[in-house]
Amino acid sequence: MATLSPAQQREFDTWRKARAHFERRLDAYWHEVEKKRKGRRHKRGAGKLYEERDYVWSFPPVYEGPGL
Repeated sequence: MATLSPAQQREFDTWRKARAHFERRLDAYWHEVEKKRKGRRHKRGAGKLYEERDYVWSFPPVYEGPGL
C-alpha cells in the first residue's frame, strides 16, 4: 500500500471491500450446499427419499464488483 498513490489506494480499498463482501456471500452459499448434502447423506442412510427442498436450486454468486 505504501507504494500506491492515494487514488490507487482508494481504488484498492474499494476493490478489497467489494471482494470481501462477495467472499462472505460465496462462503454462505457453499455452507448452505454442504448443509443440504449432509442432510441427503443422513436421509440416504435412513433409507428415506430425497425431496425438492434437499437441494440448493441456485448457482453460486458471481463477482460483479470493481476490477483490480
